[in-house]
Amino acid sequence: LRGYGVSVDTLPDMQTAMQTTGCTVMELLFNAFHQDVRAGLGGAAAQGIGLIAKVPLDSGWLSGRYDADSRFSGVRDRWLPDDISRRALLVEQFAALLPAGMSLAHAALGYALAQQQLTTVIPGARSLQQVADNMAASNVKLDTRTIDAILALWHREIEDEPLPW
Repeated sequence: LRGYGVSVDTLPDMQTAMQTTGCTVMELLFNAFHQDVRAGLGGAAAQGIGLIAKVPLDSGWLSGRYDADSRFSGVRDRWLPDDISRRALLVEQFAALLPAGMSLAHAALGYALAQQQLTTVIPGARSLQQVADNMAASNVKLDTRTIDAILALWHREIEDEPLPW
């Protein structure tokens, strides 16, 4: 075994893994709406831990697939109506920050890719078209103003009242 990794969703879990496991890679819940692990990125990178961003499209919300009228089954039925309404509003606010013509998915993936400490980003896909579109996002370079605005949205609307996973 050359190394091993862990998959974590929160900053406390990330910090515990960094302090106790000796892992060489971490898969982190990170996207424009889930950024609490941001505070641990520098420390993990300084320890030489490879960092993978999982769920960069927030389970489809940051692809523009869902809105306030969306209803879910399966694993996504965990979202209460208030969670759905809030996410839909946040998607609208996110979209308003983007350069004209940029898709939500490209912006969301571009935002994750702009985090220098992240080694890679692994978006999900349900079709070859989605795979191709996700790959095209690797060429997206968000400007500093947009990156800062997305971070400010998280600080203002989500940081103190996190969205449920």
